[in-house]
Amino acid sequence: MVLEVNQAIVNESLQTEQVMEQLSSTVDVIVDNIEKYTNAARYGKGNNYALNNLRTAVQNQFPLVDWLLSTSLSQMIENAWQNGSLPTVTDEDGNVYLKAPLNVFTTPPKDTKGECCWLPFDIAACGGKAPINILCLKDCVDMLNHLLDRKLKVQSNDLIGFFKQAGQTYEEVRDFMNRESMAFYTANTIVNGQLDVTTPILKKFHGLMEILKRPEVFKMQGTNILAAFDSIGYRMDVLGGSFIFAAHPLTVASIKNAIRPNRYGILPDGWTINGESIFYKGAQVLPDKTVPVDVENGTGVIWQLSGESVGVFLGTTLRPAEDYIIRNQFTTTNDVNKGCATECDIYYNLGSVVTNNVARLAVITDVPLAAGINAYSLANLLDRVYVETLAP
Repeated sequence: MVLEVNQAIVNESLQTEQVMEQLSSTVDVIVDNIEKYTNAARYGKGNNYALNNLRTAVQNQFPLVDWLLSTSLSQMIENAWQNGSLPTVTDEDGNVYLKAPLNVFTTPPKDTKGECCWLPFDIAACGGKAPINILCLKDCVDMLNHLLDRKLKVQSNDLIGFFKQAGQTYEEVRDFMNRESMAFYTANTIVNGQLDVTTPILKKFHGLMEILKRPEVFKMQGTNILAAFDSIGYRMDVLGGSFIFAAHPLTVASIKNAIRPNRYGILPDGWTINGESIFYKGAQVLPDKTVPVDVENGTGVIWQLSGESVGVFLGTTLRPAEDYIIRNQFTTTNDVNKGCATECDIYYNLGSVVTNNVARLAVITDVPLAAGINAYSLANLLDRVYVETLAP
């Protein structure tokens, strides 16, 4: 009996020791979590998240889109939109199309051989149409955090910088990020949007790419950069008017590499350089990261564009105006801890890219990148080449 009692005491002692060890471990975890979630260190030295900088520049500048929105065709469309006279047509399936401003010309002369007098020319016009697509961004948060975000403010030791400013409410921080995100997605979609292609950053949209891939747009190989521009230059001489060329910055760097001055300091015919900008026959070569490039295969593309024949329609600006934002859309849930509801803000835009004269557009393909531009030399930097986020 004594042995049994002693054994029971020993067993109870061992169990107590195990329980105490488990309790000690649990307390350590709790302390660690307290330090982690209260921003307190073991010796009372708090973290200061304000000591930060961006890994790369914020990708919120869109030179090509800015140019597209400023063209004479875009201004005509914008004026019609603002005064309520935008020309649209709806097909039998309910799809709405924007009718591009007409391209006016005169017909060929009538044959008057054997007659005393000529006959006057007739006026004719043609114009294209393009589908109008909706673009939107939705930001949702549960009711608990919605109420907190309206009141709580960013502190001076928070992750302040471009995306957060001390003193802002977290609701204001969310709104700023939403607008910048909407601008990024919209700009990329204006340039590269297609009706049959979607990606993480592109939605269905009649963008510039949809126009440039049309078979009637003039295309030529650019394996010899100078010869390709010479050929395009002759088209410019015949067409007249103003143009620009758009290309990825790596393609522009390759063009610069090909137009070096000769021993007498003279650039190839037609080329001028003004600071960092280059021009061919007065047309600027505009660098923009939204224009495609293929580093793996060492090629780029160059787009010749005319502001007289290509334009963009947008319902509002890249960062939507307040009347294009639907706020406080509530959906009920069964999550008691999160307030039994979710609140969403939806940012909208609508638009299309149109042309009324494809003869004034051209694409130079397979432009060789400079020898030093390749996947090896740009290792770990391709997210800066193929930009798919605001701050890669």
